Amino acid sequence: MTLRNLGKYSLTLLIAAALNSTVFAAGTSEDEVTEEKIDWKTYVLTELDSKYYQNAFKRLLEEETDNADTSADWNNLMGYTMRMLDMPDLEAAEYHYIKAVELKADHKGALEYYGELKLKQDDLAGAKKLLTRLTEVCPGSCEELETLTKSIKAYEAKQK
Repeated sequence: MTLRNLGKYSLTLLIAAALNSTVFAAGTSEDEVTEEKIDWKTYVLTELDSKYYQNAFKRLLEEETDNADTSADWNNLMGYTMRMLDMPDLEAAEYHYIKAVELKADHKGALEYYGELKLKQDDLAGAKKLLTRLTEVCPGSCEELETLTKSIKAYEAKQK
């Protein structure tokens, strides 16, 4: 971790503690947040935001024993990280998105990211099925629905 990122990470934790509020990010759900889990999620989300995918991957591996079978957020972030690595493992990413949705059927982040993966796999029909599920989860709209909708439209435009 660079000095700049250490400062950013420390500042994030300090602000969260000072405000005495719960920290949520895209792809997390409030029912999974505890004081113990905020630390790894905050670190991973900060690294992902900075595009330090390998750092996020290493930290997620450290947390695997406690989270792989029980945390939709952990599986969603692991899937995303594996999809974004320099040498992505799309099969493993898909496994983690599926697991996240099994654990929490209405996990907006996992549905969006799984749809993005389907596009990367040239599976437009699969991405549209996930878009339909997101529409059910976000009947009025949500950021994840809007993002996947734009990605599908961009994919379709490239196919013409």
